[in-house]
Amino acid sequence: MPNIKSSKKAVKVIAKKTENNHELKMRVQNLIKNCEKEIAAANKENADKLNKDIQKWLMENRDIFQIALSLDGTKEMHDMNRSNSYDMIPVEFFAKEFQYLSVKATISPKSIETLADGVIHLHDLGFKNVSCNLAVGVDWSLEKYTEILGRELNKLIEFYLKNPSIKPCNILDYRIENAVHPNNGKAIKFCGAGTRTKVYDIDGRMYPCQYFLPLTIGDRAEEPIKVEFTDIIDIKDMDPKCQKCVAVNICPSCYGSNYQETGDIHKKDKYFCKLQKIIILANTYFKAKQWELGQIKLSENKEQELLKSIVLLQDNIKL
Repeated sequence: MPNIKSSKKAVKVIAKKTENNHELKMRVQNLIKNCEKEIAAANKENADKLNKDIQKWLMENRDIFQIALSLDGTKEMHDMNRSNSYDMIPVEFFAKEFQYLSVKATISPKSIETLADGVIHLHDLGFKNVSCNLAVGVDWSLEKYTEILGRELNKLIEFYLKNPSIKPCNILDYRIENAVHPNNGKAIKFCGAGTRTKVYDIDGRMYPCQYFLPLTIGDRAEEPIKVEFTDIIDIKDMDPKCQKCVAVNICPSCYGSNYQETGDIHKKDKYFCKLQKIIILANTYFKAKQWELGQIKLSENKEQELLKSIVLLQDNIKL
């Protein structure tokens, strides 16, 4: 079947050939535009049929697999990130039949301005488990992103405080009470590379995750990369700045992003580190307000751990 890209190329060729005959040029361009509409309609019809077949299979086999959905917030946000693909996703089907699936919104520099609206939109659709993560492998160096992230997280905090029955998305659900736990030189890895995730190329070679594939990092994929195939790591192997940080017990890290940006799986990009500090501080404020309003119930020991962690993190994290 011809595609729209090839027809657009044809328009350029014909426009050049008919530049001296305006009437003919307009007639041909209108003809091609009509063809484009017919092609788009046919493609949508095929996609709709495929979606129905897939939906039927998912319903019949829902007990034998787990499903996750990438949906980057509102239609505008998702289309900015993923090439106008929102309308190709049967959102209503997933929200109705798989409302407890993990729905993940990836926030890019292009969509961070409406982070809060995007997450709230996913809740409004009916999804119960919403995940929100900043995109990795992109440029977060502009100073404005720190201000925007703080503003958007404050909007989200206000939403969750007004709707305590809604489970907060992961970006505001850090276990900050763990900040005061003795770590004995060990830390949770958080990153799933090599444990929850393994990927293989067409020759059967295994990589810790997709960020280490040649498609992602080119020739550097052939370099030997030591990744811990365990969820616990030695703090002494971490970036020296991280070793001394009060958030070492709770701060997540992406090995793939670290390697792309710094050449070391343990060394974080300094701009991403700053954004992570804002997220952790937002969590301390959110947890404090939840505790103040009686929205979280804890044992006396857990309550003390939470309050001590809030003070520790707020007093020591510097932006």
